[in-house]
Amino acid sequence: MLSGFSIEEILTNLHKIVDRLYALRSDIQNSKSPLFNFANMLLIGHLDTRAARELIIQPMRDLEIELEDEDEIVERICKFTAGHPNVIQRLCQRLITRINGRHRLRLSVDDLEMVLTNTDFLRDDFLDTYWGQATLLERLCTLVMASQQNIHTLVDIHAALARLDPDLSLSDVNESLERLVSLRNLLRRTPQGYIFAVTDFPRVIAQTYELNDLLAPCYRPTPGWQNVLAQTSENTINRTTVALRNRGSFNHAGSFNDPLV
Repeated sequence: MLSGFSIEEILTNLHKIVDRLYALRSDIQNSKSPLFNFANMLLIGHLDTRAARELIIQPMRDLEIELEDEDEIVERICKFTAGHPNVIQRLCQRLITRINGRHRLRLSVDDLEMVLTNTDFLRDDFLDTYWGQATLLERLCTLVMASQQNIHTLVDIHAALARLDPDLSLSDVNESLERLVSLRNLLRRTPQGYIFAVTDFPRVIAQTYELNDLLAPCYRPTPGWQNVLAQTSENTINRTTVALRNRGSFNHAGSFNDPLV
């Protein structure tokens, strides 16, 4: 083991470091904190294949973990994560945890596939990472695109969302789509319109959540909203819209662009 530490000790220390980093980021963004604006955050985009491979392979070598089919494992991880460094690290941590305790520290493609289909990983590590700082409108843009995979242009996406809120402006949707490209690294802009840079994202949503289950924890709805959802015959997105309207937050006053925290 690395420097005499067990895998359990290494993972425990990594958790502590990550927790402190999150606390530091919170302090930097808190106007009442002495660390407010102490440093500028640098956004890291998707890694290229070479950098992603290094992020995967080097920690495994340091921990003396053997990869059964190194090239296939690296290629599969890169394709699924689209090179997102945080998702790669979370995935590798789950892989290490999975094989911990085995007589031989050896990772196989089957081990990888077991993690990639694990609901906890998909929800807590994959979706929560990509959606962690997204606004409600940004999330709805991706949900509409995932459920109607033939729409790609700003006009079409706005038209789909306008059925939920007729007062929603084209500029609001445009700003959200651009943030999904530049900040979230979730979409990519092409001559034909917007597409998912993370190609597995629509499949993960369909495999993991119903849309109303996905969005409900982000709301503070008024009493009786479950009855409204149960009684409406509209599709899942429109059921979510009814809940939002009951709550009084689905208006044109800017709540659509409020971060979900």
